[in-house]
Amino acid sequence: MIKSIIDVALRFFRNNKLIAATSIISVIISLSLIITMGVFIANAEKSMVEEIEEMYGKMDIEVGFDPQQGWVIDRDLSDKINSVSGVEHVSNVILEHFTIDELNATYYTVGVENDYLAKSRYHFTEDIHENEVSINQGLAELLNIHVGNKIMIEGDEFTLKEILPNLEEAGKVTDVVYLNRAKVEKMNQNLYGLHKIADYSLIKVGEKTDPQVVAQSLKK
Repeated sequence: MIKSIIDVALRFFRNNKLIAATSIISVIISLSLIITMGVFIANAEKSMVEEIEEMYGKMDIEVGFDPQQGWVIDRDLSDKINSVSGVEHVSNVILEHFTIDELNATYYTVGVENDYLAKSRYHFTEDIHENEVSINQGLAELLNIHVGNKIMIEGDEFTLKEILPNLEEAGKVTDVVYLNRAKVEKMNQNLYGLHKIADYSLIKVGEKTDPQVVAQSLKK
């Protein structure tokens, strides 16, 4: 029975060589297209993940208030965020506008933690300690300073730790000052009497945790 089927197949190929060859080529092309589409989709997904990580870092969730609401994250709220089930790591961030004494002008200031969430989000590599500062290249050129030089900010002296690439939005460079978050918290208390831990928090959830589930818990 098997032999007869093989004989029929061989006779078909001998008598219909063009049809057989065309069919084989069509199958090969179809398989090639399927493989190509699979590779394209995989590369597209990888590129999308890389672009998102470039913009937002390794965080899964960002928690904070609308600045117009006038609310901030205090110690109690920070403790509650850390205690939510599924939260693996929290990196708090404070946003301010502090004056650089030499320029007598205020600049966008970010108070950051020295962890992987903050470093991946803001693209700095060196730890920023209490009396250290990192700034973007454009601001460093304006001040004509280099790593290791001193900067006076709101009357406090800081050592320049790192010069970061310029941030460009719509073709315009944004000058940014990066300080240690705990230092910014103290400066806020001294300057304005504010008691806030953060304006928003970067959150990393557990490996097998659904970020959407954690986000819903945080809303409560």
